[in-house]
Amino acid sequence: MNARSASSSAPAAGAVAARFLCDPRRTVSPEVATLHEWSGSQNKSLAGFRRHLRAALDDLVRSGAIAAWRIDDGDLVHVERTPTASQRRHLARKGQEIAPPAA
Repeated sequence: MNARSASSSAPAAGAVAARFLCDPRRTVSPEVATLHEWSGSQNKSLAGFRRHLRAALDDLVRSGAIAAWRIDDGDLVHVERTPTASQRRHLARKGQEIAPPAA
């Protein structure tokens, strides 16, 4: 599975999670409602979209596209990205600690 096909159970949530949250250039933590709007989801219920988004984010963790995620009390989606091999080498040269690559 790759980041572009994040979740078969939630196509809209998976697509927005893969395109937006896996992009290393993006550092903001968007609200669930914003991701719902951007995705063009057919799911009218925000609670239903949130459920699909969680499944999509779990799929991205399992695939190694992201390291971890959480939705905070303010309904912001926070994603910890998995560093690429070149990013890990760069951080190692700088003497900074890095997390091991996702399995």
